[in-house]
Amino acid sequence: LITSSTITNSVAFLKAIAFIVGGHSMPVNSHIQMPRLILKNFTKIFLLFLTLISFSSCKKKTYTRINLAENLLYLETASHFKFEDVKRTKEFNELPLKKANKLNSLLTTEQNYIWIKAEFTIPDELKNKDLGLCVAYLRSAGEIYLNDYYLDTVGKMPPHEFSTGLSAHYSLLQKTLLNQDDVNTIYIKVFPGLLGAISTTFFISEVEDSFITAENISFANSKILLICSGVMFLVFILYIIMFFGLRKIIYKPEYLTFALLNFYTIHFLLPFSGTEIPFISKIFGINEEYQFCQLIKIVM
Repeated sequence: LITSSTITNSVAFLKAIAFIVGGHSMPVNSHIQMPRLILKNFTKIFLLFLTLISFSSCKKKTYTRINLAENLLYLETASHFKFEDVKRTKEFNELPLKKANKLNSLLTTEQNYIWIKAEFTIPDELKNKDLGLCVAYLRSAGEIYLNDYYLDTVGKMPPHEFSTGLSAHYSLLQKTLLNQDDVNTIYIKVFPGLLGAISTTFFISEVEDSFITAENISFANSKILLICSGVMFLVFILYIIMFFGLRKIIYKPEYLTFALLNFYTIHFLLPFSGTEIPFISKIFGINEEYQFCQLIKIVM
């Protein structure tokens, strides 16, 4: 039922929108000027209404996720231990979540490695599908195995170790490698370095969900810094040209100072976003091309 209070509230709402969108101050005789003001700003109000409707109608697709961070196990080994040796051992210990960001604290010898183990079964919703593994970050570097198979490497292992920093990692889990009705096991050989850590955002889901989540995390943590670095590089070039080009007309040392400030800030940001630059990834042997091609095949 439409009551007088409903009409009053609706008119008040339209007043607020009209004044905000139109940039007007509240007139004294607002009850007289209100219809004229609404008509004047009808297009703006209508576009605002359509925008709100479009956002409210966007429904986020829900995915079934297997959270691997809940039951992690770990094993400390010497660097020469092979995957085959680790699979046979039963000496894994429970990894507390509060220690996931401090893997170095689990080491008894600084040069040792940490093997992380996570077991899971596939729910009915995900059976007979290619799946994706997403880990928000893994430091400093690691090798990932699924059951009896090597998947890929995060960063680069010693002797020429290289960390992917704040970038998320995605791995494709092909359905032919998965046990559909039995237990599956993820093994990660972690080289902790100075800041060994594994994120608790560590899950298996459908390919689309895992890949997009990893890309979103990478964008928030590192790609956005790469964009900022690109802008600062352009500013650096601009102010260097202005400093030397206008030097004979007007001497502005602050142009040089500001240019160098941007230049050295780029150096500061590079460790956080360097792995997103193709030629740096190629130099250090970090190549996502295979995973991307596999994803395209599945999506198409």
